[in-house]
Amino acid sequence: MGLVSSKIKKPGPNSIKIFRIDSNEKLDQEKERTYLRHDIVRVIFNGNFSSPVYDVLKLGGARVLDIGCGQGAWICEMSSDFPHCEFFGTEIIDKIIPQIKPSNVSIIKANILDGLPFPDNYFDFVNIRNLLYDFTELEWETLVIPECIRVLKIGGWIEISDTEIDVKDCGPETLKVTSKMIKFLESKNVNPYIVHQLEEFMNSRQELHKIDHISRPFQLGVWNNALKEPCARYSKETFDVLAKFAGSKPDIDTVTRTCMNECTLNSSYFNVHRFYGQKL
Repeated sequence: MGLVSSKIKKPGPNSIKIFRIDSNEKLDQEKERTYLRHDIVRVIFNGNFSSPVYDVLKLGGARVLDIGCGQGAWICEMSSDFPHCEFFGTEIIDKIIPQIKPSNVSIIKANILDGLPFPDNYFDFVNIRNLLYDFTELEWETLVIPECIRVLKIGGWIEISDTEIDVKDCGPETLKVTSKMIKFLESKNVNPYIVHQLEEFMNSRQELHKIDHISRPFQLGVWNNALKEPCARYSKETFDVLAKFAGSKPDIDTVTRTCMNECTLNSSYFNVHRFYGQKL
């Protein structure tokens, strides 16, 4: 499967709407899966960020913005690691904004596509994670990244982290369910391969330099290593979701079991990417 070459000009739906997370039970399930993924990604990258901002955050007094903070996994953990910094999050879905937050965390309802309610040159670090399904190519290139740069201080850093949808070394059933998911996303005006163009979008901005990109494998199935249990649990829950999109509702358990077995046998994985750059 190649990259989608044409820009999708219609607004992309957000993840909550795509996955129809419309009940408290589903919200709880998605929260558990989100926190599990957060913990795994932190381990495989050996930290919650890759930008060279540790010294600035450790010194204190820095302002950090988390775009689309969701249920607050990243921002709340960061606020504990760096208690003398101010953390701000934006989210567009009321019902997933956490009601209980650390004292140095503020979360507001705001859509970056409408402009962020912050002045120019305000933040030392801007973070965007797991918004693969929320913006079109055109929005990423002309609205999202430019608006992040606007609120970023000169010398500050922007970091974008997301996953690719293709599974490496997968079996036939795994390929089937992921292919159905890709077609579903495309039917909703979402480019499933947008992660491969983020670095290009960042490089196109004259206000950014020192742009770097790193990736790490996220294992699927049951591997015999330190991440065996969390990755196996995340894999099963993810394949349960994918099986529904493959039209296998009566046989979700069978499809999930087959995918898990394939991924375990083949040591399948997908890549998680981090892109970061500094504002001139």
